[in-house]
Amino acid sequence: DESDMSFLTRMADMLGAIATVKNGSLLFILPGGGVTADGKALPSFSLTRSHGDRHRFRISDRQAYTGVKAYWLDLNFGKKKKVSVKRRRKPATSKKEKSSSREGDYMEGADGNVYVLRKTYQNEEAAKRAAAAKWQQLQRGAAEFSITLARGRADLYPEMHGSVSGFKTDIDNEDWIIAKAEHTIDENGFTTHLELELKIP
Repeated sequence: DESDMSFLTRMADMLGAIATVKNGSLLFILPGGGVTADGKALPSFSLTRSHGDRHRFRISDRQAYTGVKAYWLDLNFGKKKKVSVKRRRKPATSKKEKSSSREGDYMEGADGNVYVLRKTYQNEEAAKRAAAAKWQQLQRGAAEFSITLARGRADLYPEMHGSVSGFKTDIDNEDWIIAKAEHTIDENGFTTHLELELKIP
């Protein structure tokens, strides 16, 4: 037996979303979207180096996955098929056709360090959704930036998107999403620690 919340959490995970209950409402939220539950854009933020007293930047491009591969079981032919979602080296010039039941795979980008999902899905569409969701998650984690603000900002909260300036070019040129906001009041006063992830278009 599976609880309702466990089922919803599992479904959300397959779609790359988060399932949660807030104020009596069930919410399915896509991380990094920068929108409210009803689809309205969240306020944006802008931070400069002078706002913070500590910061940390991490980029994992060398170890980053170049794509995601998922398998599904073709019951008509008794064969395990695969789908792949990969990093694009060049913009796509044409829409890829959906494969027939005998083909079962498609490619975007070049081969490289591909993440393989362990689960075998029941059909091609489920495998594609799972691969796309995992790919979005991996892209968001490709670069992370954290900063502790010397003066707390209670108006900053997760999913807001914005920009930072006064740091290295690699940091300043990116669009960021607040993944975590931690507000603290102690003997040092009111401070805010932010963890930012890349905003995926």
